Amino acid sequence: MENKITFTSWEIIKMAGQSLLFGITIPIIIPLSLIFFFLRYLFRHSYALLRGMHYDDGREEYISREEYKEDKKRERIEKRKDKIKKKIEKGIVKTTDVPHKPKHPFTDFLCVDDDSEKIPVDAVAYIENEPDEKIREFFRNESEYIRQLSQKYGIDFTCMDAAKLKSKMIFPQDIKEMCHGIIWHSSTLTGESEYGLWGRKCLYFELNAKDDDSIKSQLENAMNTIYENIFHL
Repeated sequence: MENKITFTSWEIIKMAGQSLLFGITIPIIIPLSLIFFFLRYLFRHSYALLRGMHYDDGREEYISREEYKEDKKRERIEKRKDKIKKKIEKGIVKTTDVPHKPKHPFTDFLCVDDDSEKIPVDAVAYIENEPDEKIREFFRNESEYIRQLSQKYGIDFTCMDAAKLKSKMIFPQDIKEMCHGIIWHSSTLTGESEYGLWGRKCLYFELNAKDDDSIKSQLENAMNTIYENIFHL
């Protein structure tokens, strides 16, 4: 026996009314929603523009006038640096002729990627741009200590002429930052932050000639740091 579903006249009228209401409201709601979102978008953008804000495509949001000016300033600086970099790479200008701010404290610098006459990785070189008689005397009188320090870390000691080092530096003007100390030439090829120029990283350890014990302590700390860098190459 089949089950038949029957509706009363009132239920039929009710369902017909709901369908009619649904059919009427949908065409009204959709356009109103579009208008609402358009007006909301227009109001938000107009309000931001009236406040002097600017739309940032990268962030996909409005930023203040100050942020906009800073962004544009950075863009101009980066474009100028990129032009300088290309001129340096083409040999049109020298790194000694471009704006450059050395690091402080001065602990590392870059040399050209040139294998000729470079300091071996397992060696350090003493350099003096400003001669210091007390440090010279230390190296003359403490040759046995230097030999033992060299054996302890497996790192040879040598000397390097300041003029020769200057000719190898990416920024030769930085030689003035080195009074007297030791340098280590790593095999790490890296770029500097100003113009994106690449070179071999060198570490620099300034020696302060207070007394012999102080120089020994400075050399010990420097050799330990260099040894750790060699170990992690």
